[in-house]
Amino acid sequence: MGMRLVLNRLMLRLLRDVIIKLQNTPDPIGRKLFVSVQDRTKEAQEVYERALFYDSTNPDIYYNLGVVLLERGRAQQALAYLDKALEMDPDHQQALLNSAVLIQESGNAALRPVAVSRLLRLVQKDPKNERVYFNLGMIAMDDNDHKSAENWFRKAVELKEDFRSALFNLALLLTDDGRPLEAAPFLNQLVKHHPDHVKGLILLGDIYINNIKDLDAAEK
Repeated sequence: MGMRLVLNRLMLRLLRDVIIKLQNTPDPIGRKLFVSVQDRTKEAQEVYERALFYDSTNPDIYYNLGVVLLERGRAQQALAYLDKALEMDPDHQQALLNSAVLIQESGNAALRPVAVSRLLRLVQKDPKNERVYFNLGMIAMDDNDHKSAENWFRKAVELKEDFRSALFNLALLLTDDGRPLEAAPFLNQLVKHHPDHVKGLILLGDIYINNIKDLDAAEK
């Protein structure tokens, strides 16, 4: 009995260490962390599921179990656990962001209002998080609300001037909206920070040739 108690304590200590590492990782859904831990997602899932037996009200355990399931390709189950984390802690910032991203990536239009609500909750709590505005922009694009998408992308770029995805999507939106001259500065900003962005270079060259009529700049 005493040895079992020691093992349980060691397991929970390991679990806490993993949670701390996951919370500190810059990757938004924590995927890289679990890939780097020898791809042991199945073992990690078992650890988290067992941990729930000892601490069934810990939102971090539900969150990290959701991350593991997402890494294993079980997106629907992953979202259920992220939702459970939010049930335990409605202000769990990682669960708010990553569940919204998961909903957006799923293409489920019926759940988009839920994703928007969660992202707007994050705006109130963390108004300097450029990823929140970017994902609001992506959802607005999915809803064909280009005006809102433009505003959200502009906000993301204001907060992070080298935000690769926000810069390109904003430039693409402006170009598609018949405003290529407004798109050009954002594309210049994009290739300045990311000179290997092929799509950005192609779009910028097209604007220089067809709209600005500057062949020399296009060749550069």
